[in-house]
Amino acid sequence: MENGQSIVLDLASRYGRALGIVLSSEGMSQVVITKEDNKYQVETFGEATNFEEITMEYENTRLVFNSFIGGEQSTVFAPPPILSFSRSKKLIETETNGSTIVERWNTNEWEITIQGILVDIENHNYPDSQIQQIVTLFEHNDIIKVVGAQFYDKGIDSIYIDSITINPKEGYSDTVAYTLSAKSVKEVTFNLLEGDGK
Repeated sequence: MENGQSIVLDLASRYGRALGIVLSSEGMSQVVITKEDNKYQVETFGEATNFEEITMEYENTRLVFNSFIGGEQSTVFAPPPILSFSRSKKLIETETNGSTIVERWNTNEWEITIQGILVDIENHNYPDSQIQQIVTLFEHNDIIKVVGAQFYDKGIDSIYIDSITINPKEGYSDTVAYTLSAKSVKEVTFNLLEGDGK
């Protein structure tokens, strides 16, 4: 995309095709993306945090899911994914005389579903470089640090990914849907005691 050039993306139909989402109103169904240089070299910072923005970090790799910036080697994925969180308790229950006694309980980790679409907004081709980055993220066999308001408010700072689904969408050669299933995890730390353990 050249400087000053604008493109229009019909996000409503892409989300509908990829994730089965239907608009509740016609308020915003398209987005206009314009590439412009920062003519005065002034950095601007927003006052409020964007709750949709998430960052995943592992080894020397940082993937940002948020705005429509990028290019071939970009680690910015747009539009941001839809996150859903669920959590359950592990209970040990005993039934006595028509009643149930909870003897012990524990809270399980968060189960997280990350759904999004990958769109090649530069060339309108199959987004193979973005798919490779998502696949490499999945193939990382260790914890992944996560940053974002939707993680922070649940006390999540690390996850591991246990499954991935990638689906090209009929009618949109530049759009691919993906789903990542993950679980929250806390880093384990050990204290080594000297001598007899006192």
